[in-house]
Amino acid sequence: MVPKLLLATLGLAGLTLGSTLKVWTATLDAKDGSGITGTARAESVPHDSTSATVNVKGAAPNSSLTWGLHSGKCAALGAMLGAGYAAVQTDSTGAGSASTTVSLEMHGDKDYSAVVHGSAAGSVAACGTFKPGM
Repeated sequence: MVPKLLLATLGLAGLTLGSTLKVWTATLDAKDGSGITGTARAESVPHDSTSATVNVKGAAPNSSLTWGLHSGKCAALGAMLGAGYAAVQTDSTGAGSASTTVSLEMHGDKDYSAVVHGSAAGSVAACGTFKPGM
């Protein structure tokens, strides 16, 4: 009897965990004539964290771009969330990507955006508002 109960409990725990994991996606649009576009993907991972990846194209060849997740939509960006984002290193065609994991639990009732920052402090070269997926 105990093994069946244990298996049933483990099965329910797996269903609960699986139902809380989410994937979010965003299409990055160029801002202020930067020409930088791309995509971003964020996925909730254990320990109230989020794994995020940004892919860009149209940037200057062989350049380094800062990026991050922000609260709010692109039209009304909030604060940058988390720290320690690895820079996007572009290749000779101006394409590149970067990934990170931040201590952030994304919630469906809030807005989040992926932002590629421009060369001037506080500027936005590309932005995409996340849409929740699975």
